Amino acid sequence: MMEGSHNGNFIYDKGLDVLIVGNNSIPEKISTYIESLPDVFTSKKMVSYITDAIEMGLPEDLVIKEIDGLYKLTGETYHRSRLSLASIYRDILSEKYPNGFCTGSATEIKTFRDNIKEKYGDVNLPVNDHALVAAVSRIGVLCGKGCYKLKQKEYISKELANRIHSYIEESQSSIFLMNTLYEVFKEDLEKEGVDNKYYLQGILHELYGDEFVFTRDYLSKDGEDTSLYPTIIDFIKEAAFQVDRAQIQKHFPGVPDIVIQFAIESPEIINCFGKYIHASKLRISESEREYLKQNIDAIIADGAQHHIKELYNLVSIERPEIFTRNGVFYPFSAYSLIEYLFRDDYKFTRPFIAQQGVEITGTSDVLREEVYSHESYDLKELSSFANENHLVINSTLDFIDSCNDEYLMISDQKMMRIVSIGVDEQIAQQVENIVVGEIEETTPIYKIIGLRELPKVNVPWTDWLVYSVLKKWSHKIDLAASNKQFRYAIPLASPKGKMCAESFEYAYKDPDYKGEIPIFDIDELLAGEYGDSILEENLWD
Repeated sequence: MMEGSHNGNFIYDKGLDVLIVGNNSIPEKISTYIESLPDVFTSKKMVSYITDAIEMGLPEDLVIKEIDGLYKLTGETYHRSRLSLASIYRDILSEKYPNGFCTGSATEIKTFRDNIKEKYGDVNLPVNDHALVAAVSRIGVLCGKGCYKLKQKEYISKELANRIHSYIEESQSSIFLMNTLYEVFKEDLEKEGVDNKYYLQGILHELYGDEFVFTRDYLSKDGEDTSLYPTIIDFIKEAAFQVDRAQIQKHFPGVPDIVIQFAIESPEIINCFGKYIHASKLRISESEREYLKQNIDAIIADGAQHHIKELYNLVSIERPEIFTRNGVFYPFSAYSLIEYLFRDDYKFTRPFIAQQGVEITGTSDVLREEVYSHESYDLKELSSFANENHLVINSTLDFIDSCNDEYLMISDQKMMRIVSIGVDEQIAQQVENIVVGEIEETTPIYKIIGLRELPKVNVPWTDWLVYSVLKKWSHKIDLAASNKQFRYAIPLASPKGKMCAESFEYAYKDPDYKGEIPIFDIDELLAGEYGDSILEENLWD
């Protein structure tokens, strides 16, 4: 409030150093107005505040004098008292870096400094960039690799935060890779704007920093497992040759497997197909590194994802010494090496590489996209497509079953869209009723006689079509294959809970059986030349 002395029709205000005659309420109104202004505002905003004051009937010169007395002007910013560097950093982060300030280069840090200088003038920023970054990290939250955004009251919903916390607490593991936690909750996190594991780490550190122990790559519930983690990495680093898990376990008897797993998944450990080498032991010249990068760029220039085998095969022919010198003898190992060398340059999802920004889809998604573009699909073509694109199908039958939202097997050679086959849930109920009424134990489907009474559909009934129909719709029958290798398998059915596929592991179809189930159509039989005699014969049986 203004302080002053009053005498009749005038008032002397000490703060403004003016004598006000007539309206004694003006100083009080000016004080009230100034109190309503924010603690910090720009010179441009100052103009609008003065305009507002004038419109309220307040004298412009007195309002300006009051602001000048209560505020300090630093650069283009008015503030009530001396601004701390932390408050300046907060303001710049909020205004200029809503998506995060990345500290990855001197150029980016210089831009940050320039933003401060433009708005606040010379405020004696620390000369050392590391000091500036450290200060920003204290007031910000990690939101990317080396990136920070201003701390917020809420990052993710309480419901999602509680689910992540429960997952950690209820797990038997005491240590969690950040990448693992992110993948488990990826879909929900992305819906709430968390698009990488670093941001998740920053959020969890803000929420549960007092409860869990955090390192660069993982979270520990008690901190006890973290002490061996760097020691194992040092052991690998100091080893003369590549080491395997057995050697690590021998050197660290009793160490939990999860701790070894975290150590060997550290970014500086290269996984050479079950043997591990520290990145410091790599022997790759700058020209060899450039050679690898040029070939990667050429391979992924089409904007699609590519299997590491493409690069591995090329380098193994042209410059094999690059790989052999570093113990890389398999595509798996090559992936680990390339990911370490170019982690920030490309998008990596084992075993694929792509340009930054390209969405890498998994093997099943790539195969499904291929199948779903056809009305029917030959399973031999599926195998050829997988080989051509360096895709590994762990289980042909599991993949086929995963497509039964739109496709069913019509034989052991082909898949077809359900709508084209002509089956539906009602027909599936008939199939289920026949099978349930006829089997008491695990039985090859082609031996179920009652299936000959099925209604006609658009394709011939086969044992694999019956399998697919039941797999999609039945709740009373268990289905399995007699052999893990699809090409040697026959489909089996059993009552729920009674499947024993092992006893049919070496079972094969009868040599003259082709898979089709002959349909017994009584109307066609009766309409034929011998209809009467057939009917009579059946009646007397």
